[in-house]
Amino acid sequence: MADLWVEVDFGSRKPGLMIEVPVSSESSPYLVLGMKKWIWIDSARGGFIRAAIRDGEVPPINIDLVREVAREGDLRKWGNGFPCTPEGVEKAREYLAYFDVKDAELLVGESLPVPGEVRDWIPEGCAVLIPKDKAYLGVLAKLGSKWSVVLHNPSRTVAVLGPWNPPLSSAG
Repeated sequence: MADLWVEVDFGSRKPGLMIEVPVSSESSPYLVLGMKKWIWIDSARGGFIRAAIRDGEVPPINIDLVREVAREGDLRKWGNGFPCTPEGVEKAREYLAYFDVKDAELLVGESLPVPGEVRDWIPEGCAVLIPKDKAYLGVLAKLGSKWSVVLHNPSRTVAVLGPWNPPLSSAG
């Protein structure tokens, strides 16, 4: 099960270079897979977002996506970054609740002073608070041996705790 999106398998259809994903105009900005790096899109044209399609196995990209959301949140001053402490978790829950995300789950790295579901992809000293309903976050589209990712609502649905600043590694 994916931590950050709903996974949709479109079978072995022969896709082009891009996929169009329907999105709500109220769920911007969007983080999409580009041909060479992650791309931020501020508005949807006609209710659709285009994302690149890559060939091969989906790499371990959860960490890259959270790092990119943390970086962009800091740059745009979203206020979605918190210390990885019990008080920081409470502030992160308040942040998501402000955007009507009431049912959230805390994913944590090893040996943290806060309770949550441990994930091996989360760096030590870090955590991420996200909605339990992954439809709020985005979609991983699989098309045979190809794949793409569209995240929507990351400014309102992802609270990062701890130092997520290292550079991107795999798909970005």
